[in-house]
Amino acid sequence: MIGAVDAGKAARALADALASTFAELCFIDVIPAPEPAGAPVPDPICAAIDMLRPLSCRIELECPGSLRRKIDGILFQGGEAEGGDDSLLEILNVVAGAFATSCFGPGADIKLGLPGYLYGSEEPAEGAALAVVEADAEGDAIRATLRSVRYRY
Repeated sequence: MIGAVDAGKAARALADALASTFAELCFIDVIPAPEPAGAPVPDPICAAIDMLRPLSCRIELECPGSLRRKIDGILFQGGEAEGGDDSLLEILNVVAGAFATSCFGPGADIKLGLPGYLYGSEEPAEGAALAVVEADAEGDAIRATLRSVRYRY
C-alpha cells in the first residue's frame, strides 16, 4: 500500500482509465506497451492534474505533439479549433475522474484541481512515482504517471 491506494491497483486503474477515456472520447485504442522501458516520448507534451481528495497525488500525462493534433482533429472534426490546446487537458480531466472512481469507488468524495500543461521538463519531477503506465495509442507512445504530492491547505 502507498498512502491510501495499492500501487498495483493504482497502475491497473490508471491503465484502464487511459484505455476507456481515449476509446470513448477520441476513438483511439490505447494498449499497454509490451515492454515498458522508460524511453522518452518523442516531441513530448506533458499535462498534469492534481487530486486533492481522497488521495493527495498528481496524474501526469505525457504524449507526443502529433497525438494531441490527432485528438484535436477528431474532437473538432478536422477544423480549426478555438482553444484546441484544451483537448488534451479535457482528456486528462476525464482520465483522472475515471481513475479516482475505479480506485476509490463511485461514491467517493473526489476533489480535483484544474489540469494544466507542465513546462521545463529538464527540472526533476516533483513527488515520488507511485505508478507508471506506458502505452501505445495507435502508434504513438504515451506515459501516465501517478505521483505522490503533499499539499498545504
